Amino acid sequence: MYYGMEEETPGSSTVDPCDINGAHFDPDMYLSKLIKEKSLTDLMDEEAKTVTQIRALDSDMQTLVYENYNKFISATDTIRKVRVVLVYHTVYFTLTAESYIYIFAF
Repeated sequence: MYYGMEEETPGSSTVDPCDINGAHFDPDMYLSKLIKEKSLTDLMDEEAKTVTQIRALDSDMQTLVYENYNKFISATDTIRKVRVVLVYHTVYFTLTAESYIYIFAF
């Protein structure tokens, strides 16, 4: 899970600042650790993997925004249609009530 959004288990006190998906991620510490422990080839591979993950997340975010925008537009259209129907029914019931008043007045 990205950004440490998974539920933490009660009683777990392990906080890893180098866990890129953790809630306590420290980018400076993570980068320092990578530079110390990895070769140049490994660093290049890690960079390529990170770029791929960033692009995937960006694509997922764009998809979510598009889907929610479509839902918003659909909801707006539905509200507009309901408003028109309610206005029609209000006029209809008002005229009906006035007719009954006229009929029962005589």
